[in-house]
This record gives sequence, structure tokens and C-alpha cells, in this order.
Amino acid sequence: ERVRDRWRARHESDLDRLLGALRPWLVVSDVPPPLLPIPGLATVFVAADRAEGEGRPLDIPALEGLLASLLRSFEEALLASGPAGRRTWALRVDRRGVVRLPAWGFIETEGAPLLVGGWGLPVVIENRLRLAPGSGAGSAGGSE
Repeated sequence: ERVRDRWRARHESDLDRLLGALRPWLVVSDVPPPLLPIPGLATVFVAADRAEGEGRPLDIPALEGLLASLLRSFEEALLASGPAGRRTWALRVDRRGVVRLPAWGFIETEGAPLLVGGWGLPVVIENRLRLAPGSGAGSAGGSE
């Protein structure tokens, strides 16, 4: 408990800003479907739209910066990849980083940015393509 309390004391401001930028609900989905039919493997979407600054949601690089700050303490256990605005993070399951489960990142939509996480990198990658502005797949908080 002490370790958690120390981490929280060091990161409380960033954690509060990130959580404050996210809607207070999430959507659990099976898109894309897991590679194996294992109960509990799902995709989770959390929309960002709480007012920050001028009443607009934080943009993806700002959200990624907050998340990166929160995850910095766990760098040895995580793999981060991609350029700013398209970063992904995954838990390093093996020493070489071949197995990366779960994975998460922010994606741009026609509405607000979404934090998406799930069973692996395909969850983030496929949903970035599927929900990209102009894809016709709907927007954050909308329906398809």
C-alpha cells in the first residue's frame, strides 16, 4: 500500500487531469473480436470530452502526455510505440516483448478522442482505422 500511496502522491495532478478529461462511463465491445473465444477478452472505449481550458477536450498529444507521465514508473514492464498522436502502450508479457497483452492508446474520432484498450495491439490499430474521421463509422458517443 505504501508504494501505491507514494506513486499516487507523485502523480496525483496528472491522474486527476486525465480522469477529469474522460467521460464518467465506458463502453465494452467485441470489436475487433478476440483471436480466441475467451470470456473477458473485450475492447473498452472511454470518451474524452470533459472541459479543459477553453471548454474543449484535451487533444490526443496532451492526453498521451498525461498517460505517459502516469506510466513512466512502469517503463520496464511496458512497451510504448508510435509517434505522438498515435502512441500505443502494451504490457510486456515476455522479456523480448513479443507478447503484448493488453494494449491501449488514444484514437481520433469525429467526436471526442477515445481511450481504447483491449486484448492486444489490433484493438487499437483496427479501431483507429474504423473510427477515423471520414470513415463513416460514427463518432464518440454516437451509434453506427
